[in-house]
Amino acid sequence: DRNEKRVIFGFDHNYSFPIGLYEALTDQQWMEWRELVNLLADGIGNLPPVMSDARTWAKKANEVIRERFAFEVDGPFWGPTFEPRRRPVFPFGGILAERRLIEERCPRMKAVFQLGGVGSVGLQSLFGISYLHKLISFCEEKEISLHCWPFDGWFLPNKGHVLVEMYPTLFNQGPRTDQKDAEACAMWLAEQDRSGQLGKWAEPSLSLADKRRVSLEGWSFGV
Repeated sequence: DRNEKRVIFGFDHNYSFPIGLYEALTDQQWMEWRELVNLLADGIGNLPPVMSDARTWAKKANEVIRERFAFEVDGPFWGPTFEPRRRPVFPFGGILAERRLIEERCPRMKAVFQLGGVGSVGLQSLFGISYLHKLISFCEEKEISLHCWPFDGWFLPNKGHVLVEMYPTLFNQGPRTDQKDAEACAMWLAEQDRSGQLGKWAEPSLSLADKRRVSLEGWSFGV
C-alpha cells in the first residue's frame, strides 16, 4: 500500500459453506459472510474454534445439527473418519444445501462437507477460513485495504488489494502439483489483468437472488 502497489491473490479452498449451515448451527439468520468466518475462528456456545481440531469441530457440529432437528443420522459432515464414511444421499435438503451455488454450476468441484478422501477440500476449507479471519484482522489492524470478493462487493475497487477464491483445475492443464497449480492461477490472473479483462470475471451472469446467495457462499474467480 505504501508503494501504491496492489495484488490480487487467492487460495485453493472454499471461503464459505452452503446456505443453511450457519442457521442450523446458531438458529439465527445468516446476514453476512463474516458472521460464518467469526463463528469458525472464535467458536460459539458448545462449538470450539476450528483451529483447536477441525475434525472434532465437524463432529461436534454434526451433533448440534442432529439434536436441533431431531435427525436420525449424523449431520452434514462426512468422510473416512466419520460415520457415515460415505454419503451417497444428502438427507438434509430441507434444512441446508449440500453444495454452494458455484459447485452446482461447476460439478467438478467437491462438496465442502466431505472431510478427507481424494480431491476433498473440506478440512482445508475449515482451516483456511479460520486463517482468512486472521488475515482480515491483521489487515484491519494495520489499516491495509483488502477487498474480499465477492463478499465486499462485486466490483473490483480502484485501490487496495483483492482476495479471490481460486479453483486451479480450471487453469492448470499440466502436471498437478501445488506449485504448478499456483503458477497456473497466477499466470491466468496476470494475463487477464494485462488485457483489461479482470473486471469481466468479477461480474458473473447471475440473477439477483443468486447474487444474494453468492454474497454469503462465495464464488470461484474465473467461473
